[in-house]
Amino acid sequence: MKSCIKVEDEIVAVVRTVSPSLIRADIGGIEVRLPLDQIRYGWIDDLTEEVKPGDHLRVKVVEIDAEKKEVRVSAKALHKNPWETCKARYKRGAEYVGTVSGVREFGVFVNLEAGVDSLASHLKYQNLQRGDRVLVRIIDIDEKEQQVRAKIVRII
Repeated sequence: MKSCIKVEDEIVAVVRTVSPSLIRADIGGIEVRLPLDQIRYGWIDDLTEEVKPGDHLRVKVVEIDAEKKEVRVSAKALHKNPWETCKARYKRGAEYVGTVSGVREFGVFVNLEAGVDSLASHLKYQNLQRGDRVLVRIIDIDEKEQQVRAKIVRII
């Protein structure tokens, strides 16, 4: 383990491999893993559509385990948490325009702004796809869990 890397350091990681939910990268000869939840705030449908081998990512060293010879890094840690002021921008019962960022069996993710996605139930009569613009009504905002529940009012 190289002693020149310290917790809190901001460094560049070179992406080696990418799967839908994990990036393996290199920081000065040390292999690190970047799980989906450490890339950025908000929903990411598939990392292979966001990052390619050879890409350079700025990351922050968040933990060094000398015993296990592991270094944990996070790209997300370099960004301001949009949830700190989310409740001031979004109100329960209000309607907002968003973009479908992911579709799963259990619901539809709708991006409201960078780092803030709401989870809404499927519209039974529509086949939504990523990129569709929709109008959503906010049902609940849970700042602690960093979750917004919404209902899709209509496709725009």
